[in-house]
Formats: sequence, structure tokens, C-alpha cells
Amino acid sequence: MQSISTLSSRHVRRYWNDPEKERARSRRKYAENREYYCQKNRTRYRDNPKAAAMLYLRRKREHPVEFTLWRLRNRSKVRGRPFSLTLLDVEALLSVEACESCGSALVGGQPSRLRPRARTIDERVHGKGYVPGNVGVLCGRCNSLKSDASPIEIRQLAAYVQRI
Repeated sequence: MQSISTLSSRHVRRYWNDPEKERARSRRKYAENREYYCQKNRTRYRDNPKAAAMLYLRRKREHPVEFTLWRLRNRSKVRGRPFSLTLLDVEALLSVEACESCGSALVGGQPSRLRPRARTIDERVHGKGYVPGNVGVLCGRCNSLKSDASPIEIRQLAAYVQRI
């Protein structure tokens, strides 16, 4: 850390006098020049895909609830479906410990062959969108039982669909 004598007077004036005033000034400056800052970030991440990927992973790790909400909202927008989940709804979905269909314990991460019990958020009735009452938490395996399911797994999934 720098000693007080090596800090510039501008630095001392900006950060030590009134931090709240400085934060308000920064917010105001951003609001007035929002398009400039958005374009600057778009250019930065378009020109450097590795930085964009690192930012994506950092946001996913540091803010999982907000990240999931953002991802679901974008998915709804792309598919043209309604979306009205809130942060509290997503937080409740992420706190579910067992798959609604088969009852297996859920693990974190993206679903894959190596992680079939990863948590996925499922639209119960497709086309209704991500709205409260139409979303559930399934493991990746139950969410993708379209091609290679055993009869037992299909019965478990059928029981889930009948409960809807």
C-alpha cells in the first residue's frame, strides 16, 4: 500500500473526503454516458473472447442466483416465451436438494454424461414460459429422458408429469 505522502492530492481529495459522494458521482457519470460504457465493454469483450469467457465464469461463480436468473431470462427471450421469475423464485429453485421426478440428490454444475444428477430448471408445460408455478427442478438425467431411458426411469418421469 502506498504511504500518504506518495498519494496524489487528487487521489486524497477523491477518496478520502467523502466516499458516498464519490460513488454518487461515479453513478451519475455512468448514467449520463451509459451508451459509451456499454459500447466500450462490447468492444473489449468482442475483441478478446478469452476475457469474455473469464468474465462469464467469474459472474457464474460469484453470483450464482443472479447468473441463473439472467440465463433463464435470455433463454425465454430467444425462444419468445414469457418470463416473470424473480430473484427470490430462482433462489428457492436453487435451494432444492432433490430431483422432483426421481428423488435423487442434486449436485452442482452443468449436466453431462459425467454429471447426470446436476440441477436443471425445467418448464413443466413447454410454451408457458418461465413463470412461477410452471418451473421445477429436475436432475439432468430426468430432464433429458427423451432417447435412452429405462422403463423404470420413464415410470418415474410419468409419475412426475401426472403430478403437474
